[in-house]
Amino acid sequence: ADLDLAVEAAFAGAYSGSGQKCTASSRLIVVDSVHDQFVQKLTAKLAGAKVGPALSDGTAIGPIASKSQLEANQRWVSVALEEGATMAFGGDHVNVDADGYYMQPVLFTNTTNNMSINRDEVF
Repeated sequence: ADLDLAVEAAFAGAYSGSGQKCTASSRLIVVDSVHDQFVQKLTAKLAGAKVGPALSDGTAIGPIASKSQLEANQRWVSVALEEGATMAFGGDHVNVDADGYYMQPVLFTNTTNNMSINRDEVF
């Protein structure tokens, strides 16, 4: 498998538009043989993704649509952790010197089919 290509596709599918679209990939299924390496590469991609105003140079993750959506996102993070998911990356509020609401992209691992984040539409 071309893991670098898979990471780029996963990033674009899940995090473009700040994940605020009904077609965003909310769940990635990765085979055991490449899982850890894939998570490591995607985590590195997320760590290097600039969070900021959508039209600023270099921004990869733009603002959350509203304060209420940011709060909802933060509740989803809490629910996922309470239900036993492992946060591999992100989830923190990001202070940006611009108007808007910002949050690090989130990557969970060790999720199961019965977890809310895998059953319900998050956005």
